[in-house]
Amino acid sequence: VDRLLQVGDGGQDGELTLIDGGDFPVDVSAVVGNSGSMGKVTVDGENSSLMVTTQLNIGNGGVGEMHIQNGGTVTSNLGGINGTTSSTSTVNIDGAGSSWTTNSFSLGNRSTSLNILNGGPYPVPTATLGPGQKQPPQQPSPVKDQSGQLLET
Repeated sequence: VDRLLQVGDGGQDGELTLIDGGDFPVDVSAVVGNSGSMGKVTVDGENSSLMVTTQLNIGNGGVGEMHIQNGGTVTSNLGGINGTTSSTSTVNIDGAGSSWTTNSFSLGNRSTSLNILNGGPYPVPTATLGPGQKQPPQQPSPVKDQSGQLLET
């Protein structure tokens, strides 16, 4: 995709599934769950990958879900999980070898979640978390909230 990938937008739900070595490069940015829609991305299996050059947002005014499992990988320069008071967004990183690698990560308010399951790694060494969020398990480095305060483990 040359510019923007939207999975779920404008009231239309969408789903993208990459399996068995599926490889999907996005040249600029991707939004999963935009503008009152539900978007779901699954990256399943070794050699399956989603590569976003700039920013990957899970939930942006809609419901976003991303499942990275069985050795699937996601990379993005910037990454975030966003929710609203009426919608939730979730990312599951499940299993050793499954990963989301990003240089900067933000986790929104209480209606968002990042689940690290069965040995999956945390995306980045440092992150910004929204109000009500706590540092996830298996976090290798300190995490600060949006005001810059260090969160307790």
